[in-house]
Amino acid sequence: MYRFTLTVPLKLNTGADVDTAHFNLIEGRLIAICGGFTRTDGVGGWDGEERRYREPIALYTVDSQDDIGAALYMLAEYVALVLEQESVYLTRSPIISAD
Repeated sequence: MYRFTLTVPLKLNTGADVDTAHFNLIEGRLIAICGGFTRTDGVGGWDGEERRYREPIALYTVDSQDDIGAALYMLAEYVALVLEQESVYLTRSPIISAD
């Protein structure tokens, strides 16, 4: 089993809020691919050339028996394109069960 996490900014590079329609589409695709998701809001940060950046983010987490990474990678590429991001993080971790 795998756990995937997709990191999505809550604000555009201009500082404007990401339109709710984008989150509706992302969440609809996650449900179609995985059957559900968990969203946790947080803050991300990084150092740029001239200053340190902090931004609000949404972490979408899904678990799957199947390796659905290719479908989620396409979703991450879509998010990067429509939200005009240099990168969007998608991580995959194995889940180890102690049955």
